[in-house]
Amino acid sequence: MGFGEGMAGLGSGWNNAQFAHFSVREIPESAATPRPVNLAKGKKATASSDYSDDYSARFANDGNPATRWNAAVGDGAGAWLEVDFGQPTRFNRVAVRQLDTRIEKYKIQYLDGAQWRDAFSGETASECWSANFARVQSEKVRLLVVSTQQNITPSIYEFAVYDVNWREF
Repeated sequence: MGFGEGMAGLGSGWNNAQFAHFSVREIPESAATPRPVNLAKGKKATASSDYSDDYSARFANDGNPATRWNAAVGDGAGAWLEVDFGQPTRFNRVAVRQLDTRIEKYKIQYLDGAQWRDAFSGETASECWSANFARVQSEKVRLLVVSTQQNITPSIYEFAVYDVNWREF
């Protein structure tokens, strides 16, 4: 998985695990392997609903790991978070950090003319997850929530979008 910046963590599932000599280091950027850029950071974000001004869509892609978007009460399945790049943009990966493990099933969609098309459909059971898919080009991308645990509202700390050249990794 991977965000371009932010917090790091290591998990082992439901079992207990111990790690010795665990460290997180910055990978130096080089001309041969540039670090992927979060294309969504700072772009206009909208959502199906906002819990309040303190949890509006603009916080889902602001690069601040402490702020987040939260849908309004009752907006679970069918809720969406959209990023407008402002121009046609190529991308093939998203990385998401959500509150708890609220989202169960989701779709990553892109706007093709006037129609939303699926780039990826998936399931998640973790707070941080990513989706890789065939490269698409669009002015807009969105996370469509298909289902949540107990129909609780989705809440996203960061929604990052990348155009990754897989041969570099």
